[in-house]
Amino acid sequence: MKTKYIIVLIVLAIIIAGSVAGWFVWENRKIKKLENQQAIEVGELLKNPVYGKLVKIYGRVSYLGERNQFRSEPDCPCFSLYSGDKSLNIWYNSIDVSGIKNGQWVTVIGELKEESPNKEFPDFWAKKVERAL
Repeated sequence: MKTKYIIVLIVLAIIIAGSVAGWFVWENRKIKKLENQQAIEVGELLKNPVYGKLVKIYGRVSYLGERNQFRSEPDCPCFSLYSGDKSLNIWYNSIDVSGIKNGQWVTVIGELKEESPNKEFPDFWAKKVERAL
């Protein structure tokens, strides 16, 4: 009887691991597809918002590594991105931004979030951040 439960647990673990791996592969394919597309300005995205879908934007970085002017968190994994006379809060939890500095132009692939505490400066969750050439 115990052996059946162990087998069921192992099968469930394999199914869950396969599903998670499949999701990561799917996300990476969507990001790769966007890498070759033209990025849009922050102002253009905010004029015609697309929520919950991967988009590619560009702009100038500010408040990276500083207290974000729009947030109370002292060391948030975030920065502001400006272009097209508008700005967004870019959140980059698990992304390496060590080569990025304030004042640099970058492209960001991620999702605009509809629910943001500050409607004037919406949240954008980054999946990829790269210096613009």
